Amino acid sequence: MELAKALGLLDVHVKHGNGRETPKLLADGVPDDAFKPIEGDERKYAAAIVKRNRAQRSGQDEPTFDQGRHGEAARGGHAAPPCPRPAPRPAHHPAASLLGPEQDVPTGKFDRSGKEIKVPGVRSRLHAKGWDRNWLMGWRDICRAGDERTMFSAVAPAHGFGHPFPLALPSIPSLAPFPAAIWSSMACDFAVRQKIGGTHLTYGYVEQLTVPTPDQLAPHKDAVLPRFLELTYRANDMASFARDLGDTGAPFRWDEDRRAVIRAELGALFFHLYGINHDDAAYILDTFNVTRDNDIKAHGEYRTSTSGPADPHPPCLTHALLQLRNTGRTGRLTPVSTSS
Repeated sequence: MELAKALGLLDVHVKHGNGRETPKLLADGVPDDAFKPIEGDERKYAAAIVKRNRAQRSGQDEPTFDQGRHGEAARGGHAAPPCPRPAPRPAHHPAASLLGPEQDVPTGKFDRSGKEIKVPGVRSRLHAKGWDRNWLMGWRDICRAGDERTMFSAVAPAHGFGHPFPLALPSIPSLAPFPAAIWSSMACDFAVRQKIGGTHLTYGYVEQLTVPTPDQLAPHKDAVLPRFLELTYRANDMASFARDLGDTGAPFRWDEDRRAVIRAELGALFFHLYGINHDDAAYILDTFNVTRDNDIKAHGEYRTSTSGPADPHPPCLTHALLQLRNTGRTGRLTPVSTSS
């Protein structure tokens, strides 16, 4: 590994010398202080990684790398935009190690039966919870007044996450898009804002959220799941998630207008399932000040909410809600195929 690249991979944990002196220090290997635990880190992981770092520094162990994958193919034969990802980093890097390495970490100790004692890695810890998928679902713990939303949920590749991203492991993985899509809706986000009393969206709050019941959601499965998949599956590292939903194709292209259409359709559906009419939906959307300001800067109008012309492109959320209720489909979206 080149020294110049190594400098970019360290956080700010190396506390020796200044920028000019650091290359000299790193020439002999990463200092142990780079892995000194800070608040929130698990000391047993830190100790195991320090030991491994010393072995690597002395040439007894070779560092491994997490290469990650980019979404290269796209639907329709066009290349998908590369998904921004951090540069490959050593497995002993602080940000990777203290959140939990992928595999179990040897400690060099043995129990009475002679079995080697290892610190459980991400895979072992997930397996102990009955989770064997290559993806995870969760939400951001931090809530800030300057963000567009209060709740940010996501489906991501199964790697180590810290406490700012609490995890939700659904008992039926194939139905994971339902809670993730609901949590991403403006109807749910408005409800979250009324409940939360600080800046941390903890498990206690999420467990109390008002969401549609499984019986209410069941009729919409064929409409919600493919749309959520198209919004989520745009890189190869999410292929396992797509396969669990029955999709065998390549990642979807990033099309801003199409994504706006899908978000408006799903947003309108969840407003409908929450029992919120057009006028109340318009009021709720007007309380998303940051979203409105960003829309005006980018498009000259509040595109997420403003009805605009009779056939807006892409349609806004309130227009989609009106269409949903006026088409005679009793509030149901048209099902789409995952291969479309």
